[in-house]
Amino acid sequence: MRLLLLLLLLLLLLPGLALADSDLQAGRALLEQGLDAQALEPLTRAARSAPDDVPLQRQWLELMRSQGFGRDAVGELKARLDRKPSDPTLHYLYGVATGDPKIAGPQFEEALRLDPRHKWARQGLGGVALAEGRLEDALKEFEAALQLDPDFAEVLNKVANVHVAMQQPEAAKAA
Repeated sequence: MRLLLLLLLLLLLLPGLALADSDLQAGRALLEQGLDAQALEPLTRAARSAPDDVPLQRQWLELMRSQGFGRDAVGELKARLDRKPSDPTLHYLYGVATGDPKIAGPQFEEALRLDPRHKWARQGLGGVALAEGRLEDALKEFEAALQLDPDFAEVLNKVANVHVAMQQPEAAKAA
């Protein structure tokens, strides 16, 4: 009986997953063609269908900003967060969306309180520290993110850049 219910649930979900994937593919194809405005609708649908896909959410957020809808994105993420205040990814995304380190920092900290292994929030705290000129703190946060995911390419690059800013070229090369 449980197996039958599981199969039925899976059959109900598969069309939605396929639609989200097709929206994602269509949106990214439009972006590759330089048709950013046309990509907005399918990427918005894809982002709403995959709220835990952080790279997709960040791509959607950047597209919203580039098309002049940054405030709309902040509002949508705030509404999502209000509906699911215990979701660490929404705290991270809302913090990123605001673009304000004074708001983002506490959001990233809350994400880490909810999920101490949230690599994106750890990377976000590093970004806040970097924006505030606290290079040692930024390096500490970025290295903590790498402890969570040693292949986190975006953070590997940031570690190297912080070492360069700290005039540590050998450490930058090693990163």
